[in-house]
Amino acid sequence: MAEPATVALPLRRTVYEIIERGHRGNAALVFDYAIIVLIVANVFVSVVGTVHSIQEAWGREIMIFDRFCVAVFLSEYIARLWVAPEHPQLKGRSDTMARLHTMAMPMMLVDAIALLPFFVE
Repeated sequence: MAEPATVALPLRRTVYEIIERGHRGNAALVFDYAIIVLIVANVFVSVVGTVHSIQEAWGREIMIFDRFCVAVFLSEYIARLWVAPEHPQLKGRSDTMARLHTMAMPMMLVDAIALLPFFVE
């Protein structure tokens, strides 16, 4: 079945400009810093959560925070795939091929591998 012609969606373009590196604006900066803070907080909580007494006292909260982080990181991953056709280097490709190319990028592979344990668990 033929894929419909790629049409730049205003929302998709806006999301692309917010989440992709190289675009600067208030929303893009807030997004970048929020993701960085969440990654650092997630690593901190994961490490601190290995301490038995902390795990006993805060186990439920750690689990909730962990699930929240997975939801945010998964949403970011899906958003990056959704906006892939907006990337200037992928403009000549179909939406599907742009997304497959994006999925094969090293950082996207790292993200997919990092998310995988939460679904295997």
